[in-house]
Amino acid sequence: RTWLGAKWSQVQILPSRPISYSGQPTICTTFSSDHTSRSLVFDVFASEDYGPSKAWDSCVFLPVSTSALDQVSLVAGFFTITGWGMRLAVLLAGVLLGACSSADIHIADCQPVGGLQPVCGMQTPEDIAALDDGRHLLLAHFGGMIDGSGSLSLFDTQTERMKSLFPSSSSSSSSSASAVVDVGSAIWGDADCAAPNPEKFSPHGTHLHRLANGALRYLVVNHGERETVEMFEVLGNGGATRLQWRGCLEPAADTFMNDVVGLSNGDVIYTRMFHDAGTAEMLLSLIGVDTGDLWRWSKQTGPQLLPGTTANQPNGLEISSDERHVFANM
Repeated sequence: RTWLGAKWSQVQILPSRPISYSGQPTICTTFSSDHTSRSLVFDVFASEDYGPSKAWDSCVFLPVSTSALDQVSLVAGFFTITGWGMRLAVLLAGVLLGACSSADIHIADCQPVGGLQPVCGMQTPEDIAALDDGRHLLLAHFGGMIDGSGSLSLFDTQTERMKSLFPSSSSSSSSSASAVVDVGSAIWGDADCAAPNPEKFSPHGTHLHRLANGALRYLVVNHGERETVEMFEVLGNGGATRLQWRGCLEPAADTFMNDVVGLSNGDVIYTRMFHDAGTAEMLLSLIGVDTGDLWRWSKQTGPQLLPGTTANQPNGLEISSDERHVFANM
């Protein structure tokens, strides 16, 4: 039968748990144990209370082939049946994960698979920038979409060792950003953009590039306490590489950024993925509603909207070597 657009023929019951309907299901998300396809999973709890103490009664999953609209319809159906305010953010995360399904290689327990050697024991490396020595990488460790903290580090691809760059180990215990960032060195960015709080620093997309004067600039989207693009200068070489904060820029109001690229003249282009990254906006994006656009910042004009770039969840950016074209994942 059809239930608000989602056909029950598309829904399968996993035999891993006893099947019963509690009447008050709470829904969370995980992946199917079948590693040949990563699927959106709904785990039905015995109570509306969301907590680890509640036993799972049954589990259903939606095949990867099911359209995003049908996934939203199925979620809406669960809302209709339960009749109470379920945790939409958790549901939404599951739908987003389901949209990224693929039959690729899955690595578990940090064991090599198919010639791939995992490097474990680090916080989520959201973005990577390669230094020109062919050996070291700058890693941005993602702290989360809404809350949480992260860091920047230097990774040695030969020794697989990692060194913290920001916040540094000596600064992470400080409660004052001014004590770990030389505000007097803020020669880039907006004049009134305050230094980041290292305890709340939360990086996302990054870009490493050279300015016209030869300086190596590392741009980092930061969600910590505010939305900014932090600007670091990369100093030193190899294992002695370090970062010096040189300022930051603030986007236009109602902006949740994702990625950034820089130009040699100092300008910056970034994606506004969402306006506020709220639950309602995320849900609307699943049915195709445009949520963001691309912006260009310069020290003279500040942030300016790039016409014709409105899209649904603008994400990653890359720029051509001649700086004439920007490639955007829309």
